Amino acid sequence: MKALHVLVVLVALPCAACSGTSAGVAGGQDATDPGTDPAAEAPPPDCGTPAVLRVAVRDVWARPVGAWTATVDGAATADADPQVPFPVGPVEVSAASDGLVPARVRFAPDAGGPLASVAEELEGGARTAVSVSADCTRLTLWIGLDSPWFAASGRAPTAGNAAELLMDGEEFWGAVQYDLAAAEGDVRGTTWWWQSDFELVRPEGHEWMTPEERRPNTMIAILDGLTAVKRVLVNRFLPETAAGMAYLNTDADLRARATADGDGFEVLLQGNETPVPVAEPYAGTAPGPDFRARVAASGEAAGEAFPPAPVVSAVLDSLDAASWHQKGFVIDGRVAFVSGMNVKSTDWDTSAHAVFDSRRMKFRTSSDERDRVARRLQLPDLGPRKDYGIRVAGPAARDVDDVLRVRWDQGIAAHAMYWEHASPFACGPAAAAERGVLCQVVATMPPPAAEQSILETWRKALSNATGLVYIEDQYFRMPVLIDVMEQAIRREPGMRLVVVTKPISSTDGGKKHSVLTDRRLREAAPDRYLLLQLKSFEAVPRPEPPAEGDESAAFYFADIDTHSKILIVNDEYLSVGSCNKNNRGLLYEGELNVSVLDRDWVREARRRIVRNLVGGRLEDEVGDDPAGLFDLLRDTATANAGREAWWVANGPALDAAGVEAAARTHAPDGFVYPLEFTDDWLLDVGPDAF
Repeated sequence: MKALHVLVVLVALPCAACSGTSAGVAGGQDATDPGTDPAAEAPPPDCGTPAVLRVAVRDVWARPVGAWTATVDGAATADADPQVPFPVGPVEVSAASDGLVPARVRFAPDAGGPLASVAEELEGGARTAVSVSADCTRLTLWIGLDSPWFAASGRAPTAGNAAELLMDGEEFWGAVQYDLAAAEGDVRGTTWWWQSDFELVRPEGHEWMTPEERRPNTMIAILDGLTAVKRVLVNRFLPETAAGMAYLNTDADLRARATADGDGFEVLLQGNETPVPVAEPYAGTAPGPDFRARVAASGEAAGEAFPPAPVVSAVLDSLDAASWHQKGFVIDGRVAFVSGMNVKSTDWDTSAHAVFDSRRMKFRTSSDERDRVARRLQLPDLGPRKDYGIRVAGPAARDVDDVLRVRWDQGIAAHAMYWEHASPFACGPAAAAERGVLCQVVATMPPPAAEQSILETWRKALSNATGLVYIEDQYFRMPVLIDVMEQAIRREPGMRLVVVTKPISSTDGGKKHSVLTDRRLREAAPDRYLLLQLKSFEAVPRPEPPAEGDESAAFYFADIDTHSKILIVNDEYLSVGSCNKNNRGLLYEGELNVSVLDRDWVREARRRIVRNLVGGRLEDEVGDDPAGLFDLLRDTATANAGREAWWVANGPALDAAGVEAAARTHAPDGFVYPLEFTDDWLLDVGPDAF
């Protein structure tokens, strides 16, 4: 047979990244129901060698792409028909389309039959599938080009989402309450910890409101007041080894609704039964995307036969300590909220992160105590807290709902606590795409619905880093991604890495890996890597000697509980949700994030974040140059450390007038301070346990 020809195909189809459509396969695991796989309906045809090889280029979610090109084995032809004579031996196929990763594939025909032919990815991360037409005359080689940013293993990214970054608990829970008030059909939610009396909003005069006046703003009262059907997933700790732990993170009010039938309020307490390795690395890996199933579900290959799907399984043997850490709500399938915040008293604060805030109190705390906090006579029940959330309205909301559906179905099937009172649900159609941003809903899911799409998209994003990488997180230890970070900062002289986290003690189970992560980055780029912590400051002129039991300090530097989980790369990509910067969250802990790829949106979100960090006096100095931002944060943190030292040395001797004057001249700017990890740890455990 003569040499195969170059095949050049220019297809005028809508850009997949802009269309917001999916291939019809729900979920990151290509989760078609067992027995309904479209590719399994027709048995493989018993036929000889096809006459032609057809090449079809799509994206990795099997969606049409814009104009694409493909070449087969390097010879040229003017023929625009995307079919060439079937090869007698292996050939190399190259494919490309704007916005996707170019790829090379080796296709090897097999004498045992066309469906035994093998397509092997050589470069670019493409996925492949083969199908044979019903008349056996044509074999189609499907090539799914990868995204440079989004996780191929996750749900398909969708355009046209109205997205809003919510900067704190006040913004986040206020928005949740507003949208809950409009709920008509269904409300679904998930949290790691649940307190029924958690107050979503705390209006002015909150300290003087009675419990009866405040109760309508609690989560349980808001949900009870809805006619919509409520379904709530709550993590259950140690499901296999400590039955009593099931009650640790819920309360009697929620459990009463879980056991009542016909009230439109269903609850599952779901354990993550993944065995957690204590000393050795976690051995489980999520399966890659089933591109074959995506093509079959797209409808483009109707009537064609595919090879049978492979069977993937993972088994571990170790500690029962995993959990479901996902946090989010979906309202009527039209709007979704994803965050790191629990339905829990600790998870509410304002962007001011004031040392004294009478709204940051537990529900049952008395009005007298709240008033004392407002007058700065006692500290609040709960300290300052930093966290983020995102609200998405549009097709991405349906993908959040689908994550909850997969978990809900899994919980019922596994007889999670209260399963006998729960009923299945189906996700509605995705909302129509409108003006908005490109989003992908990504998750970490343990077996049997194993998914590691957060890990995949973070690896891609960090590989693309050329400018500012901003990480703000409860933890900073990702051995699974340290090579990517180190290679990027060594390769890209313009890259700056800013990490905001919190101090860790020697008793922290994973401290060893935080120290080793920090050490490698300091060695790689000591002048382009910055580690910071957050503190709130308040000076209190006290004109009279304090009464017994009253606060007496003239100044306070309070550590902010940095509970954030956010990643920003190049002012182009942002990921926010429940997933911490640790291996646990990336490999097996149940996690949920939203990734946004939109330069204007991400840049404005990053500006808001940095302005808040450096404070009002310096907010006009917040620009867009990575080196300038790095220097601003470093210099602000250094200056703040100097001011803290001044207060420690001089503040205790100041009278009320002196405190008031010093507050004008020596107040820190914003919240940032330098952070260093000490080289001590008590537990020498594996990288994935904590």
